[in-house]
Amino acid sequence: MKSEESDLNKQLESLNKDLSELDEKRHQVSTENDVLKGHASQFDREKVNAENENARLLQEKEKVLAQQNELMKRLEELKETQRTLEAKQKNVEAQLEEFVHENERIRM
Repeated sequence: MKSEESDLNKQLESLNKDLSELDEKRHQVSTENDVLKGHASQFDREKVNAENENARLLQEKEKVLAQQNELMKRLEELKETQRTLEAKQKNVEAQLEEFVHENERIRM
């Protein structure tokens, strides 16, 4: 009987030791899990911030592209105005040259 009791006590001690080790491991896993949850939460915040920044930059890009399109249209308008003015200038120069020749002919 005492031998049985001794064996049972040893088994109980062994089981208590195993239980303590398992409890310590559970605590370590729980701590690591909390750390990982913190990292995941930080990652999610950074992801949201990056998505918001990306959306802001896309809006800014669209705005810049729209401004670029407007400037390109204005540039084409100015080029057309320049071509028109150059044509008018040539016409005026031709008329002036004609006038000078006519004036010289009259003076002679």
